[in-house]
Order: sequence, then structure tokens, then C-alpha cells
Amino acid sequence: SIKYDPERGHIYVSNINGNPTEEDNNGFISRLSPDGEIIDLKWIEGLSAPKGMAIVGDRLYVTDIFQLAEIDLEKGEITARYDAEGARFLNDVAADDSGAVYVSDMSADIIYKLEKGVMNIWLREDWLKRPNGIAFGDGKLYIGGAGFIRAVDIATRKSVETIDTG
Repeated sequence: SIKYDPERGHIYVSNINGNPTEEDNNGFISRLSPDGEIIDLKWIEGLSAPKGMAIVGDRLYVTDIFQLAEIDLEKGEITARYDAEGARFLNDVAADDSGAVYVSDMSADIIYKLEKGVMNIWLREDWLKRPNGIAFGDGKLYIGGAGFIRAVDIATRKSVETIDTG
């Protein structure tokens, strides 16, 4: 995955560097310039299989199999790790306007929410099958999964729009 940071003018790239489900500490985050030049190949190390990323203020949040890692963008170091109860394959990350962070779990069919330092299950519904990519916009969390894209109202946690992807 990649994440552009317009405030700092960097592109962050997550590198699994091995098996995406193995806790091997081979994974890392690279930092690139906007034109694609590598600034730091292994800018952040100590991850196993980093995937999706989101920026909130001066923090980069990255999924790492069963945890969400919090990285201080100014110091360039991991400052916290949040366990997700029952996690099996954390994949993507999105943040809402208030700074809450949402995380998809493709194998457990769950969306987690990190808010005020606490990670909890936020959404688990029968229709939520293999949630993969997520994005926030207009007060909704957009979730792409096995054969669907749905918009979920953040306030009510109800699906308000479905796009059938066949």
C-alpha cells in the first residue's frame, strides 16, 4: 500500500517482504519523495506484514497482521501498537474527520475502530464478507469486499448505500 503525506511531502510505502500472514519482523515502511525517489528504503522497521495506512495529524497508522501500529511521523518511530480482539488478517485503514481510525479484517469479517487509544469491534454484520479496502468521505465509511461496495453511516453504523460489483 502507499499513502501520500501532503503536509510533509512524502510518500509512504508498506513492504510486506515475505509471507503476508507470518509474524517474522521482515516488513518495513519506505519513505519516498513525490517524484518517486527513495529517501529511506527501510524508514520504519520492526513490522511483520504492513499493509493499509492512514494519517491522522502527525501519526501514521499501519495494519500489521493482528495489530495496528502507530508511527510518529516527526520522530520516525513506532510509538504504540494496538491489539484487535479476534483479529485474523488486518488489511486496510481509514480515518474519519474526528481522527478515529477504522481497520478492516478480511478474514474475521470485522471493521475495528481505534478511538482515544482503544481498539474495539465497530461493525460486524452478515453482509460484511471479506472487507478489504476502506475509505472515509461525507460522514460515511466506504467498504469494498467480496462482491460489494457499501457506504456505512458513521453515526448510525447502518448501511446507507450498496453498489453491486458482481
